[in-house]
Amino acid sequence: MKTTFALLALLPLCFTAPAASAAAPRAAVIVPVPDFRATVQPSIDDLRKKVEAGKVDPADFKKVKDAIAIASAAYEADSPEATGIKDRLLARIMELESLAQTKMFELLELDILKDQTIDAELAFAHARLKNRAATSKADKADWDAVAKALTARAEAAKAWNPEIDAIIGRLRTEIDSLMARAKAATLKPTDFDTSSDLVSEIRVSNVLARLEKRGLEKKTIDSDFSDVADVAKRVPTPDPTDLQKKVQARLDELKAAARGGRITREQFAALRELLMIRARAASSPK
Repeated sequence: MKTTFALLALLPLCFTAPAASAAAPRAAVIVPVPDFRATVQPSIDDLRKKVEAGKVDPADFKKVKDAIAIASAAYEADSPEATGIKDRLLARIMELESLAQTKMFELLELDILKDQTIDAELAFAHARLKNRAATSKADKADWDAVAKALTARAEAAKAWNPEIDAIIGRLRTEIDSLMARAKAATLKPTDFDTSSDLVSEIRVSNVLARLEKRGLEKKTIDSDFSDVADVAKRVPTPDPTDLQKKVQARLDELKAAARGGRITREQFAALRELLMIRARAASSPK
């Protein structure tokens, strides 16, 4: 039985070490990389506590939205994927705030929201690396930030996404290749096209795998379906409107099947083929 609750950069740090003479060399400075999860997840945890205590109010939702805005801006970098995830997070918060005034929503909504901060961290860390590498400013901290986000994504998704390790393995290989090339020459933004597409593919794979797992367990909620519809908007394709219509039709069929208690693995396979073929085509070597 489901339990529900009723609800009403750091700027680059530059310094010169004390020197014995004007000609003394300067110490190399590594610019700290922002941490999306560390900024946003505590506000989601606080919101959860308020939900459980039945004392949530609009200020609690605003706190999460403000944290998302602050965390995003700290990277001083953007990309279609990063912007898409940020927009989805903010939209989810507004949806939940609206639900809080009219009916009940499940704590699982906040679990999903918290998980999506990992996708956001990966997307923003990658966007920051891409921007800084293009101006020869990328340092070890930038590369490490992407690796850290990949590790977090793999660990968090392994419970529902059996293919996550393979996709992340491809992205790690691509990042390693870029890092080696960066030692010899300045990278161009287009050099990151494949890694950008793989960042997108990871998110597509995760929302599909989560929907399938929860669908077969007969535990889906609206957000499971709407997250898939959202990623369909961001998969590179010559005719995005056509893809979105086809995905929505599949999702409507799955919703009806879920309500009737007759949902099958084959139905999820059809949806996965529709989306993942396009995502993998986008992330194939260019």
